[in-house]
Amino acid sequence: VGCDGGHNPLATAANALTDGRKIADEASATTAGGLPNRAAMGEAEVDELASAISGFGFENEQQLNSALSDFGITNDTYFDELEPFSSVDWNEEMWRDMAIPTAPVNYEFSANNPFQNADNPAAVAADLFNQGLLDQAILAYEAEVTRNPLNSDAWRWLGTAHAENDNDKIAINCLLKSLEADPENIEALLDVGVSYTNELIQVEALNYLKQWLHHHPEYVTIVSEEENRVEPVDALNMMMAKVTRMFMRAADMTPHDPDLHTVLGVLYNLSREFGKAEHHFSIAVQLDPASHSLWNKLGATQANSGRDNGSKDAVYAYRKALELKPNYVRAWVNMGISYANQGKYHTAAK
Repeated sequence: VGCDGGHNPLATAANALTDGRKIADEASATTAGGLPNRAAMGEAEVDELASAISGFGFENEQQLNSALSDFGITNDTYFDELEPFSSVDWNEEMWRDMAIPTAPVNYEFSANNPFQNADNPAAVAADLFNQGLLDQAILAYEAEVTRNPLNSDAWRWLGTAHAENDNDKIAINCLLKSLEADPENIEALLDVGVSYTNELIQVEALNYLKQWLHHHPEYVTIVSEEENRVEPVDALNMMMAKVTRMFMRAADMTPHDPDLHTVLGVLYNLSREFGKAEHHFSIAVQLDPASHSLWNKLGATQANSGRDNGSKDAVYAYRKALELKPNYVRAWVNMGISYANQGKYHTAAK
C-alpha cells in the first residue's frame, strides 16, 4: 500500500476480490454461490485484503462495501467469505496484530544471532545490505544496536532494511528508536514519514515530513513562515495543504534536490493525486537514477494511477529498480501485482 506498494488500500481490496474471483473461476474452485474461495485466492490476496480493510479502519463490511462501490464491487455477498475479517473478533485481533506504533516500543531481537560477536557488526550489516541480503543485514544491524542502543544511524538502517523487506510496521518502530536516540536525524525523519505514508497514517506522516523540513538547514525558514499563517480550520486537509505548500516552496528554492521531489510524490500519493505524484517521482529518478527505491515508488504510483497503461508502465519502473538491486523484495512483489492487474497471472506467479 502507499507509495512503496502497488496499490492504495481500497484499490487493493477491490483487486484482491476481483482477481480472487478470476483465479477461482479459472480453477473451477468457486463456492456454490459463486463466491471467491479463499483457498483458490491464495494467502497473498486474503492478506492484502485484510490489510486494506484494517488500514482504512472500517468498522463494518457495509462501510467497506460502500467505499468499494467506487471500484465497481457492489455485491454484498462477496464479503460472506470474509466473515472472519469483519467480525468483532477480527477487529480486536487484527488491530492488535497490525497496530502501527506512534512511539517507540520494545524491539523483538532475533535469538541466536550469528553476528552478535562480530568485531564491527555495523560494517558487516552495511555490506550485506548493499548485496541485497536483507535478512542477514537485519541480524547484523540488530547486533549493532544491541551493543550500541544509542546508535541512531544503525537503528535507521535497521528500519530501512525492514522497509525494503516489505515490513513497514517494524521499520517504523526502528525509525522511532533512531529518533529517540537523535531527534534531529533528518534521514530518519524522512524515512519514517514515508513509512507512515505506506501505512496510510496521514497525520503522523505529515508531522514527520514537516519535521524533516524544519530540521533541514536550508528550509527551516519555510516552516517558520508557514506556521505563522492563520488557517480557518486546522483539519487534515488543511494540514495536508500546508505541508505540501511548504515543500513546493522548498522545491522552488532548490529544484535539483531529489529528496524534495520524493516527498512531494509521497504527499500527492497521500492526497490520491497520482498524476502529480508521478510527475515528482519522475523528476526524482532523473535527478537520482541510481536509487532503486525511487524507481519502485514511481512504479507503485503508476500502478495506483488508474491509467489504462499504468500497470504496464509500472513494470518498466520495477525492472529498473531490480536492475539496480536484484534482491529488492518490494519491487518483485509489486511487479507481480502489476502483471496480475494486466491479466498475466502466470507471469505474475513467477
